[in-house]
Amino acid sequence: MKRETEKIIDYKGKSIRLKKFTPLDGGYITQMILSSLMPEVLETALKLNRPFQPSRKMSKDEYIEFMTDCLNYVTYLQESPVKAEIPVLNDNGSLRIDDFGFEDTFMLMIEILGYNMLGFFSQENIQSLVGMMMNFTKALKSSQSQMEQQEAAEQPKDSERKSWLSMK
Repeated sequence: MKRETEKIIDYKGKSIRLKKFTPLDGGYITQMILSSLMPEVLETALKLNRPFQPSRKMSKDEYIEFMTDCLNYVTYLQESPVKAEIPVLNDNGSLRIDDFGFEDTFMLMIEILGYNMLGFFSQENIQSLVGMMMNFTKALKSSQSQMEQQEAAEQPKDSERKSWLSMK
């Protein structure tokens, strides 16, 4: 079965092509979502019992880059006066489609994220992620325990400390 690489949707009466992210862009965008937009949701889903930590917020420049990266995978399929496939954004970040506003770009960003990310958040992938996180947590706890045992073994015992002090 061939992997789907694009989908055409109707948005406000316009045909819009959504394309799948490349692996590198997809990985980057996923990382941005996981680190900036959804940490508390994932921590709750993974049942991580950590003290509250504030979310990492994207700077304006990071957000603009993120939005641009997403919208590079969205094009308008113009039928007239000339049939053409038109990117939603110009190179300078302005809108290329005259009757679209910022709210449309935001909605199309949500569409492209949904199209590309829903597979990542499948039940199978979440269960796999939970398993990996649990294994990582066990390994981390084991490593911490070994370090504590090693530190305890390296400290002199009370009887050794007393005999050392009596030598002085």
